[in-house]
Amino acid sequence: ILLHLRTLGTLDLHLSGVGSADLLLAQPRTAALLLYLLLVQPRGFVRRDTLCALFWPESDDRHARGALSQALSRIRRYAGQDVFELRGKSELRVAPGSVECDVLAFEEALATRDWGRALELYAGPFLPGFHVHNAPAFEEWLETERERLRRLAVDAARALALEHIAGHRLPEAVQAAARALALAPESEAVAGELVPALARSGARGEALHLFDSWASTMARELDLEPSEELRALAHGLRTLDEGEGRPPAGER
Repeated sequence: ILLHLRTLGTLDLHLSGVGSADLLLAQPRTAALLLYLLLVQPRGFVRRDTLCALFWPESDDRHARGALSQALSRIRRYAGQDVFELRGKSELRVAPGSVECDVLAFEEALATRDWGRALELYAGPFLPGFHVHNAPAFEEWLETERERLRRLAVDAARALALEHIAGHRLPEAVQAAARALALAPESEAVAGELVPALARSGARGEALHLFDSWASTMARELDLEPSEELRALAHGLRTLDEGEGRPPAGER
């Protein structure tokens, strides 16, 4: 039995040859246990007492261990007895190859610098709206992981934009740059790199339009405005456009 798990932009779990595993997903703590065992870093074996403290912090040791055993049994019922590997009596991990997950595929694409594939896989934030009641340490891990993956997606979009610029593929560069800024509307550094890079490549109007769109989003969603340096850059691009008789970028 092979589990197929999607976590980016949604939460969906399917079993090969069976279909949806909605009953497993309907139990958030059990689903969270599977997710954590699969994705916690460093990857590998996790101690049972760590899992007990993470998911049943208000229970005493005996009740927490009992709850953990029940949750592991529920996962095995859906995914098969071989879904976990044990090391002694105190440690376990998800058996390599027993679960396919978009996060693992995303990280593999990043490792091979396949930026386009990585961005295809990053369909949205990690586990949006997912919550486990009375598990604050897990919730903290979840937020940290969500931010880590978002930053990796920003880096991939930025790298893809620069790759397209170097290859003189300007429409694709503009699209990737827009994705980077949509993923990181707070990032002055990303805007400060990609807007000038596009302008230097010859896509001056597109760079200005990208800046205007980003600045608008920044003001609307974060109540922030670009730095004086970036505003001066945009003003310079606008002046050049108007000096050459072009309409402003947003009116083309």
